[in-house]
Amino acid sequence: MKIRFCAILSFLAFSLPANAGPFTDDLAKCLVAKASEEQKIIFMRFTFAAMAEHPAVKDLGNVSETQKGAIAKDAGNMMVSLLVDTCRHEAEQAIKYEGARVALPGSFEYFGGSTIEGLMSQDDVGKFMSKLQSSMDKNALTEAFSKYVAPVKTQTTK
Repeated sequence: MKIRFCAILSFLAFSLPANAGPFTDDLAKCLVAKASEEQKIIFMRFTFAAMAEHPAVKDLGNVSETQKGAIAKDAGNMMVSLLVDTCRHEAEQAIKYEGARVALPGSFEYFGGSTIEGLMSQDDVGKFMSKLQSSMDKNALTEAFSKYVAPVKTQTTK
Protein backbone atom coordinates (compact mmCIF):
# COMPACT_ATOMS: atom_id res chain seq x y z
CA MET A 1 0.00 0.00 0.00
CA LYS A 2 2.76 2.46 0.96
CA ILE A 3 4.73 1.79 -2.25
CA ARG A 4 1.59 2.25 -4.37
CA PHE A 5 0.85 5.58 -2.64
CA CYS A 6 4.46 6.69 -3.30
CA ALA A 7 4.07 5.80 -6.96
CA ILE A 8 0.89 7.87 -7.15
CA LEU A 9 2.59 10.81 -5.42
CA SER A 10 5.57 10.57 -7.76
CA PHE A 11 3.27 10.52 -10.78
CA LEU A 12 1.32 13.52 -9.54
CA ALA A 13 4.40 15.44 -8.51
CA PHE A 14 6.15 15.15 -11.86
CA SER A 15 3.41 14.97 -14.48
CA LEU A 16 0.78 17.57 -13.75
CA PRO A 17 0.99 21.35 -14.17
CA ALA A 18 1.05 23.32 -10.96
CA ASN A 19 -0.70 26.61 -10.30
CA ALA A 20 0.43 27.11 -6.77
CA GLY A 21 -1.59 29.07 -4.29
CA PRO A 22 -0.78 30.30 -0.77
CA PHE A 23 -1.29 26.90 0.88
CA THR A 24 0.96 25.15 -1.62
CA ASP A 25 3.51 27.90 -1.04
CA ASP A 26 3.34 27.22 2.69
CA LEU A 27 3.82 23.50 2.09
CA ALA A 28 6.79 24.16 -0.21
CA LYS A 29 8.40 26.44 2.36
CA CYS A 30 7.89 23.81 5.06
CA LEU A 31 9.50 21.11 2.92
CA VAL A 32 12.57 23.26 2.25
CA ALA A 33 12.89 24.53 5.80
CA LYS A 34 12.30 21.27 7.63
CA ALA A 35 13.83 18.63 5.38
CA SER A 36 17.04 17.28 6.81
CA GLU A 37 20.28 17.37 4.84
CA GLU A 38 19.95 13.62 4.42
CA GLN A 39 16.45 14.02 2.96
CA LYS A 40 17.67 16.70 0.57
CA ILE A 41 20.48 14.41 -0.58
CA ILE A 42 17.97 11.60 -1.15
CA PHE A 43 15.98 13.91 -3.40
CA MET A 44 19.14 15.10 -5.20
CA ARG A 45 20.05 11.47 -5.91
CA PHE A 46 16.53 10.76 -7.16
CA THR A 47 16.59 13.82 -9.43
CA PHE A 48 20.01 12.90 -10.80
CA ALA A 49 18.97 9.30 -11.48
CA ALA A 50 15.79 10.49 -13.18
CA MET A 51 17.66 12.98 -15.38
CA ALA A 52 20.22 10.29 -16.27
CA GLU A 53 17.38 8.40 -17.97
CA HIS A 54 17.13 11.02 -20.72
CA PRO A 55 18.56 9.63 -23.95
CA ALA A 56 20.70 12.72 -24.51
CA VAL A 57 22.67 12.16 -21.30
CA LYS A 58 22.14 8.48 -20.57
CA ASP A 59 25.72 7.71 -21.59
CA LEU A 60 27.03 10.05 -18.86
CA GLY A 61 25.29 8.34 -15.97
CA ASN A 62 25.73 4.77 -14.92
CA VAL A 63 22.90 4.01 -12.52
CA SER A 64 22.16 0.30 -12.27
CA GLU A 65 18.62 -1.06 -12.11
CA THR A 66 19.26 -2.07 -8.50
CA GLN A 67 20.39 1.45 -7.64
CA LYS A 68 17.38 2.96 -9.43
CA GLY A 69 15.04 0.82 -7.36
CA ALA A 70 16.75 1.73 -4.10
CA ILE A 71 16.91 5.43 -4.98
CA ALA A 72 13.22 5.52 -5.93
CA LYS A 73 12.24 3.65 -2.76
CA ASP A 74 14.28 6.02 -0.57
CA ALA A 75 12.78 9.05 -2.32
CA GLY A 76 9.25 7.70 -1.98
CA ASN A 77 9.71 7.00 1.71
CA MET A 78 11.25 10.43 2.19
CA MET A 79 8.32 12.13 0.44
CA VAL A 80 5.81 10.27 2.60
CA SER A 81 7.75 11.17 5.74
CA LEU A 82 7.86 14.85 4.83
CA LEU A 83 4.16 14.98 3.92
CA VAL A 84 2.77 12.78 6.67
CA ASP A 85 5.07 13.61 9.57
CA THR A 86 7.16 16.74 9.10
CA CYS A 87 4.79 19.01 7.16
CA ARG A 88 1.47 17.30 7.79
CA HIS A 89 -0.48 20.44 8.73
CA GLU A 90 0.73 22.33 5.67
CA ALA A 91 0.06 19.32 3.43
CA GLU A 92 -3.47 18.94 4.82
CA GLN A 93 -4.23 22.61 4.25
CA ALA A 94 -2.77 22.65 0.74
CA ILE A 95 -4.62 19.50 -0.31
CA LYS A 96 -7.85 20.62 1.34
CA TYR A 97 -7.93 24.10 -0.20
CA GLU A 98 -5.98 23.71 -3.44
CA GLY A 99 -6.20 19.99 -4.19
CA ALA A 100 -3.55 17.31 -4.42
CA ARG A 101 -3.15 17.89 -8.16
CA VAL A 102 -1.85 21.40 -7.44
CA ALA A 103 -0.35 21.10 -3.97
CA LEU A 104 1.89 18.08 -4.48
CA PRO A 105 3.50 18.96 -7.81
CA GLY A 106 3.84 22.62 -6.87
CA SER A 107 5.45 22.00 -3.51
CA PHE A 108 7.81 19.28 -4.74
CA GLU A 109 8.81 21.37 -7.76
CA TYR A 110 9.92 24.08 -5.35
CA PHE A 111 11.59 21.54 -3.06
CA GLY A 112 13.35 19.95 -6.03
CA GLY A 113 14.60 23.34 -7.16
CA SER A 114 16.07 24.00 -3.75
CA THR A 115 17.85 20.64 -3.70
CA ILE A 116 19.26 21.24 -7.17
CA GLU A 117 20.46 24.62 -5.97
CA GLY A 118 22.24 22.80 -3.15
CA LEU A 119 23.77 20.39 -5.64
CA MET A 120 24.98 23.23 -7.84
CA SER A 121 26.50 25.17 -4.94
CA GLN A 122 28.90 22.37 -3.99
CA ASP A 123 32.52 23.43 -4.64
CA ASP A 124 33.47 20.66 -7.08
CA VAL A 125 30.29 21.24 -9.10
CA GLY A 126 31.04 24.97 -9.19
CA LYS A 127 34.56 24.31 -10.42
CA PHE A 128 33.22 22.18 -13.24
CA MET A 129 30.53 24.75 -14.10
CA SER A 130 33.23 27.44 -14.39
CA LYS A 131 34.69 25.45 -17.29
CA LEU A 132 31.74 26.66 -19.37
CA GLN A 133 32.83 30.28 -19.06
CA SER A 134 36.47 29.49 -19.81
CA SER A 135 35.39 27.46 -22.86
CA MET A 136 33.39 30.29 -24.44
CA ASP A 137 34.75 32.38 -27.31
CA LYS A 138 34.98 35.77 -25.60
CA ASN A 139 35.91 37.53 -28.84
CA ALA A 140 32.70 36.30 -30.50
CA LEU A 141 30.65 37.50 -27.55
CA THR A 142 32.39 40.86 -27.47
CA GLU A 143 31.91 41.33 -31.20
CA ALA A 144 28.23 40.35 -31.07
CA PHE A 145 27.24 42.38 -28.03
CA SER A 146 29.75 45.21 -27.62
CA LYS A 147 27.25 47.87 -28.70
CA TYR A 148 24.99 46.87 -25.78
CA VAL A 149 27.65 46.71 -23.08
CA ALA A 150 29.44 49.77 -21.75
CA PRO A 151 33.19 49.45 -22.02
CA VAL A 152 35.00 48.67 -18.80
CA LYS A 153 36.88 51.71 -17.60
CA THR A 154 40.35 51.07 -16.36
CA GLN A 155 42.03 53.31 -13.86
CA THR A 156 45.32 54.84 -14.82
CA THR A 157 47.98 55.39 -12.25
CA LYS A 158 49.69 58.78 -12.08
